[in-house]
Amino acid sequence: MKTKLLEVVAKILTVYQHLASNEILHCVSGKTQNANESLHSCIWRKCPKDVVVSKKRIELAVMAAISEVNIGYVETLKLNNSETVDAAFKNAHRHDNRRLLQGKRKAGTI
Repeated sequence: MKTKLLEVVAKILTVYQHLASNEILHCVSGKTQNANESLHSCIWRKCPKDVVVSKKRIELAVMAAISEVNIGYVETLKLNNSETVDAAFKNAHRHDNRRLLQGKRKAGTI
């Protein structure tokens, strides 16, 4: 029993139309950032996959990464320790500014 070509086209046409819609097309050429990939990258920088660590260490890495992605390095430093050295704040500002600049470049606003 073979399926007719028109039946197949009818079934995939709605998916094709959705993928070709204007809401989806803004993702072309890296004009949007995949938030999950950004978070995962931040987590694995803190706790590499190739090193065996405890569950507690992974939980701490996840919490720190979520904080940095959501509120930035500077605010995370302020939450964690009120007596942080000035050099740490300068470094955190540099990281936050670089991240904002990269996001603007990917969005095409620069």
